[in-house]
Amino acid sequence: MTRYALVPLEMDWFFEDIDKYLKREEFQEFQEYAGVDYRNILDPKKRDAIADKICNASSIFYEIRRAKGGAFFPEKVYREDVNFYSKAPKWVPEADELILYRPMCYSLNLRFKTISEMIVPYVLERRFKDREGIIIGNLGCGLGRDLHESVRRYSGQISRVISIDSDGEAIQHGLREMPDQLEGKIKFYEGNFLMGNPEGEKYDFCLLVGVICPLANESAVYLLSLVRKQMSDKATIAVSSSSFRMHHHDPLCSFNIQLTSQWALNCRTEDDLYGILSDAGFGRIEIFSEPSGFNYIGIGTKI
Repeated sequence: MTRYALVPLEMDWFFEDIDKYLKREEFQEFQEYAGVDYRNILDPKKRDAIADKICNASSIFYEIRRAKGGAFFPEKVYREDVNFYSKAPKWVPEADELILYRPMCYSLNLRFKTISEMIVPYVLERRFKDREGIIIGNLGCGLGRDLHESVRRYSGQISRVISIDSDGEAIQHGLREMPDQLEGKIKFYEGNFLMGNPEGEKYDFCLLVGVICPLANESAVYLLSLVRKQMSDKATIAVSSSSFRMHHHDPLCSFNIQLTSQWALNCRTEDDLYGILSDAGFGRIEIFSEPSGFNYIGIGTKI
């Protein structure tokens, strides 16, 4: 296994029960809007053509394919604007309207609210009580919106947020859309966050949202162990992961992601995420979930 191995595609669950899934209303509606027949998917030679049609019709799956998930897919959901940043070549509004209100997309909004309104305040109030000068690393930050509210609310505790992403366009959007009152508190850098804090200091708190979702568990452990080296003594990490409930409660989106992008989510259990944090060198581990149960957020302290 390479150090950053992606989780393998796993679509047999759909192929083995295709008749059951194609009786579901959302599958019937989506294939009509996208102009595809999912039964043809059983022929491997026809899968690429079906995937192309889906991406031509849906701006959501077009963006997921373009960036293997990336920063702009969640933004489409947050804004309820599926054509933000990119648009499918033969966009069919009904196809994306169906997907936008499926559980997968709804869960992204819940993840955002849980992290910004509960997880980050919990860490700052419980694990950094009365402490000032906190340096936060928002690693793989996308447009960086997860920390806006907390930086406003806890400006006395937070020295600054170092937001790093390899997607330069996401960084530029993040800079343009950052509220004026946060200027100087949040700094954006384009690059590989594994190279460390560009300003040279250790992080007291690291936030990684969506970063380990496509990684095999061993690769997630390795990545977090490298992040751990960038953290100060007894620093805290918060990391999100997709959960096993994705396949069960939104098979349409779960399957379409894999089909269109050849990219999969590692749909973990709570124990999986706990084990990853422990193996990476963190203790005092707590695992939370946003209300839909589609995403876990694990918190740990460097030991």
